[in-house]
Amino acid sequence: MFRVRLDNEDLILGYVSGKIRRSFIRILPGDKVKIEECTYCSRKSARRIPKGVIHVQASFNNTIVTVTDVRGRVVSWSSAGTCGFKGTRRGTPFAAQTAAANAIRTVVDQGMQRAEVMIKGPGLGRDSITNYS
Repeated sequence: MFRVRLDNEDLILGYVSGKIRRSFIRILPGDKVKIEECTYCSRKSARRIPKGVIHVQASFNNTIVTVTDVRGRVVSWSSAGTCGFKGTRRGTPFAAQTAAANAIRTVVDQGMQRAEVMIKGPGLGRDSITNYS
């Protein structure tokens, strides 16, 4: 969401697509406007997550790593398939370790310091992920 400020200092809140949200002012062609990014609208990057849960679903064919906060909302996820591994290489311990590294890297930037690991499934990636995280 962006704030648009007209020359006469009227403030319009709206989206980039041009939908005006809280005002009846029309922006006509030729009007001079300033576009400012809302600081209170960018909540996703400002969210700090000190503690979370790492869910690992390790099958014989693939390993999926999902990082959630304590309430269960997904913060980040990755799998061996999204890391570029194809075929039988997705079930290897190295592919699982790479998937865990990709999923955990983003939440460490958001401030996660502690995590609980929940492992499900019989796959080969079980042990390599617990060594990494």
